[in-house]
Amino acid sequence: MRFCSHPSPPRPICEGEKATALLNGLTWAGVIPSERCLRFGAPEYSAHLTDIPQGEDGMRWCKEKRIIIHGFDIRRPGYCTVDMDHSAPTNLRIFGHWTVDFNEPSCKTLWENFQDKGWVAIGSKTRRIEAHVGNHQRPWDNWREMCSATSADDDGHRFDRPSSCDHRVRATTPDI
Repeated sequence: MRFCSHPSPPRPICEGEKATALLNGLTWAGVIPSERCLRFGAPEYSAHLTDIPQGEDGMRWCKEKRIIIHGFDIRRPGYCTVDMDHSAPTNLRIFGHWTVDFNEPSCKTLWENFQDKGWVAIGSKTRRIEAHVGNHQRPWDNWREMCSATSADDDGHRFDRPSSCDHRVRATTPDI
């Protein structure tokens, strides 16, 4: 809906047209994936919003600015943050953040070193299989999310996800 009258020329600029023009003049710079995976196949991407006109609310425009990542048009960031540029204290830098879970080659964990631990209980028809999560980027990844969303194929059986996840620290003893 527009709230703009159309008297004889020159025609005033409508609020919607002004917003569109302002958004079209903004640019996302330095689009980079985080080293941290939020879940299987989903890293967080961040970018700096540039060319914000003096006096405009950068956070407002950040929440409205589209971006293209891996050829897909993303309507708006998941969230926006403000960072102070310490070289010029009055210069606030606005960043947008997106969770990208499509066409993403990183954040693909897998199961390694399957170990059959035997029957769950006497008379049970269920076996306990343990494995180590591979391609996990410590300390950044959310290991519980990565574990719970990683499927496995073992000995002809397909598992969509593990029945449980448990974080164990492996210690090594140096040779003396």
